[in-house]
Amino acid sequence: MNLELETYHLKRLIEGDTTSFDAIFIHYHPIVLRFLVGFIKDKEQAQDIAQDIFCKLWISHDRLGHIQSLKSYLFKMCRNAVYDSFDRQIAEQNYLSHLEETAPQSTSVEHEIYAKELLSLMDTTIASLPPKQPHAYTVRSLYRQFLLAKQR
Repeated sequence: MNLELETYHLKRLIEGDTTSFDAIFIHYHPIVLRFLVGFIKDKEQAQDIAQDIFCKLWISHDRLGHIQSLKSYLFKMCRNAVYDSFDRQIAEQNYLSHLEETAPQSTSVEHEIYAKELLSLMDTTIASLPPKQPHAYTVRSLYRQFLLAKQR
């Protein structure tokens, strides 16, 4: 995408034009995905992060007036998302290690109860999100299920 076309689509995106968002997504998604896979070496996780980046881009489209280069902005979003992902993984590993060290052994019945409570909490949380976010989460989940089914 040349600079003139990128500038045009960015201006239209800021105004909320879905056609321009689609054009940006179609052009940049494969580039962003390759960039992310190069960093994290996990295609599924890279796809999730790429999806998050484009969801954030759409959700904040009306606050993008300061952007000079959409390509640079997307790569900064990628870099920050990768750093956040690494931080989350480290925190998760530390938490799981701590749980293994301190938690008593539980039964499978307890696991089922905890799983049901967690699913209920997730459903409640998703239901309480602003109008566009539950849809983005659902689309992302369906996309992940599609990719998993496609791999089988």
